[in-house]
Amino acid sequence: MIRKIMPELYGYDKLIEQFLNHEISIEQFEREYTDKFLRSGIWFGEDLFPLLDWFFVIVEGYTDDPEFLESGSPFDSSETQLRDAAAETLQKLRALK
Repeated sequence: MIRKIMPELYGYDKLIEQFLNHEISIEQFEREYTDKFLRSGIWFGEDLFPLLDWFFVIVEGYTDDPEFLESGSPFDSSETQLRDAAAETLQKLRALK
């Protein structure tokens, strides 16, 4: 069931802050963000969905395997790339408030 709710950013901002502040591990962040994004049942709207979806692709592409990172695939992201994208996403989320 899809619920249409006006967001208080659905806690995504808090989750990303915890990750950026090293309060949770990369693995925990990846698990929680993925679960939250795929299982929420919330209609995010035209402003929020593209941002969360773009970031989801980066989160899903995170790897610490040097072979994957060296391959140059645009679908793989390093910890630095993930943290940079998280900071950018958080900034954009805050602009939506």
